[in-house]
Amino acid sequence: MALALAAVCVAASPAAAHGVGGREPTNVRSRIVSVSPPVAGLAVTLIEDGERVEVTNRGPTEVTVLGYDDEPYLRVGPDGVFENTRSPAVFQNRSLNATGDVPSSYDATAEPEWRRVSGDDHVRWHDHRAHRMSGGSFPTTQWTINLTANGRPVVVQGELAWIEAGPWWPWLLLTAVIAALVALAARVAWRLTVTLVLALMCWAEVLHIVGSWSEVSLTLPGRIMASVFSFVAVALGVYAVIRASRDSPSASAPVILVAAVVFVVAGGVGDVSSWFRSQIPSTLPAGTVRALVALAFGGGIGLVIASASHLVPDRTADATDPAELA
Repeated sequence: MALALAAVCVAASPAAAHGVGGREPTNVRSRIVSVSPPVAGLAVTLIEDGERVEVTNRGPTEVTVLGYDDEPYLRVGPDGVFENTRSPAVFQNRSLNATGDVPSSYDATAEPEWRRVSGDDHVRWHDHRAHRMSGGSFPTTQWTINLTANGRPVVVQGELAWIEAGPWWPWLLLTAVIAALVALAARVAWRLTVTLVLALMCWAEVLHIVGSWSEVSLTLPGRIMASVFSFVAVALGVYAVIRASRDSPSASAPVILVAAVVFVVAGGVGDVSSWFRSQIPSTLPAGTVRALVALAFGGGIGLVIASASHLVPDRTADATDPAELA
């Protein structure tokens, strides 16, 4: 069990967003300040904390997104989405941090060569103007992306800021308090405490999955992979509740111990970075996410302590009286 826990802890990076892959908490906030002038049917939004820009055009005319050299880059309108294969932005936007020289086949001054990408009324792309290209804190800066709608210029104005998270130690203190309360309560009322804590941790993990479901990834497989540890934790938690409600402490303790360790890894280790980052990939309030992490840590550690004392069965009741042997 110790070797398995060590392997899982190594695999579950604290920066990972609640599982394998997905968006990670960060201190960088990118937001759109204005779209000027307003265009009927046009909406510009940021997704994945500014790592992608989404332009939706439900109007009757096409909207063109301009690249880094003000060349036509993308078109979206009634006929679908088109990409200018000669635009240098096509090459530069293939990675989060563009490196190397742009090949000569991409030329901002060349006549556009349009390729139909999809029949949708929206387009998403990674734009280096809307996100931070290097690590570390930085002063608040402004960014712009230029569009054209029906031949008129449209300017998307945005802001990029470094937002520090609050102190992390209160969440560690809350973790210690929860762990102590669970361990002490289990000594007084084992079955009631274990059942309630496991049920609460299952509910909290489901709440965390729901909050992060639409934020960690744009695809269903990506969302499932980002929450795979949480699904395992909930399944084990439900099974542990069933065992705890019907079996003796010594019989259910091993199952409860395993479930508690998985909760610590999935909901604690996997999301502890939310204590240190201000921008969290979840629709839940940041304080709620951090409290759920403290519950996973504290409740899991408390259950580990409580169940450890019941791993060895009590054999005193089975001992034979020496007088009977005589």
